[in-house]
Amino acid sequence: MVPDPDKPLWKWLLQKYFGFLLELPELHNALKSAQLTIADERLKGFSATRVFCTFETEFSQRQCLTYLSCGYIASVFDRSAKVPSEHRFRVQNILTVKESSEPSAMNWMSMGVGGCKLFWQRTLTFLLSVILIVSGALLVTLLNKRVGFTWSSIAISLFNVILPIILKAIR
Repeated sequence: MVPDPDKPLWKWLLQKYFGFLLELPELHNALKSAQLTIADERLKGFSATRVFCTFETEFSQRQCLTYLSCGYIASVFDRSAKVPSEHRFRVQNILTVKESSEPSAMNWMSMGVGGCKLFWQRTLTFLLSVILIVSGALLVTLLNKRVGFTWSSIAISLFNVILPIILKAIR
């Protein structure tokens, strides 16, 4: 795609590759595209793997948990006389119901990510973390032996500030 001659190159790059500084027409087109994608996916008829419900009151949550709770094996095989058909998902499926974690405790970034991909992401993050920490320790040791403890202590302070930012970014 060729840059727009009316826009500065830096603005075009930020819009194209990072989605920053988008103007209303671009945002509107992106919204329409997302709505069409959602409509197409809905027509495919995927089966639900997880259903999240929110409640306005604690009483409503307790009532729902009381009505829908049954054993794990009964919910897996959809065999329970305790849960009437009007309380089942799509009239036939019994859901495994449990009290959820707080929304702040949920890892929303890993929702919908397969187990294999999640494993490799975590492995790569772990390896990068180990490499950064070991290289920092080696640099501090090298500075301490060659230059003195003053520069190694400055390096330790810099690593204490910079490493958490880098590790959070690659998480």
